Amino acid sequence: MTGGDLIDLDVGLRGLGALLLTEETVATALQRVSAITCRCIAVDGGASVVVRRGGQLGIATFTGEHARPADDCQLEHGAGPCIDALATGELVHSHDLTADARWPSLAAPMAEIGVRTATSAPLVVGTDVVGSLNMYSTHPDAFSDATRESARLLAAQAAVTVANVKAHEQCRERADQLQQALDSRVVIEQAKGVLMEREGCDPDTAFALLRHTSQRANRRLRLVAEDVVLTAGSRHR
Repeated sequence: MTGGDLIDLDVGLRGLGALLLTEETVATALQRVSAITCRCIAVDGGASVVVRRGGQLGIATFTGEHARPADDCQLEHGAGPCIDALATGELVHSHDLTADARWPSLAAPMAEIGVRTATSAPLVVGTDVVGSLNMYSTHPDAFSDATRESARLLAAQAAVTVANVKAHEQCRERADQLQQALDSRVVIEQAKGVLMEREGCDPDTAFALLRHTSQRANRRLRLVAEDVVLTAGSRHR
């Protein structure tokens, strides 16, 4: 097979759509995006995902021996299909990076790396371009129109998947934070009860004692409260 033969695009798209159901992290989802791309499109030079984080571009994941150096080369020179796809939100293709007049600075390093054909499809979430899905071949003019359309479809599904997984992660984090806050409140109330009984004080005074101990020891209020409750438990054994 050549560098852009299609194997089973439907399988790849279904695989991306199923990632949220398995509660993937964003990092793992991106790893699977590049793996699925290589599996459903015969990409002999590998695939990668480059993302934008805090205004900086970085390689999130890659598959194959050529993808990482090809990405590094473009990031270093600030030029290439990957950079343009992120800037324009459009699919960018090069039939031969070693002879592409748009990016003359890439000709020599790409020849050394052994990468000839490249296609970069943007990952668009809403109006934001959050990354690019990049495919490489060691052969010139390797990706057909059908292959490039498949890359575009995979990138569109990958963007939705990543957005959904990220939203799922955020919801889970908020749920965990809420549970931690509830757990903290429970143990603090328990500690207040212990101090009220031990010191014969009211709830406000008991809380003030906990807060004073927390500040003096430079420890979190919850940890101080846990100590109070544990100490009370050991005394009653």
